[in-house]
Amino acid sequence: MSVFGLKLCNNYAPTCSTTYWILSLLQLPITVGASAYEAVCLYRGSRATLSTGEAVITWKVHQLILYCCCGILAGIVGGLLGLCC
Repeated sequence: MSVFGLKLCNNYAPTCSTTYWILSLLQLPITVGASAYEAVCLYRGSRATLSTGEAVITWKVHQLILYCCCGILAGIVGGLLGLCC
């Protein structure tokens, strides 16, 4: 929701102004922070994965890094193909 709010505010900022770039660059630490928080929760086992039917799964570090890299790659490909708003 935070990134969505920043994107909405960014639409009303003048193009290439200081406000525009601040709002654009604020999306990066918010998404990295949210991803890091979820990765730490999955690693510690405090986050339940409901799709597997088990209450808790302990993830290994290499799995978390692989899945984060796959997500980044999917975002880059989606952006290059114009699948973003």
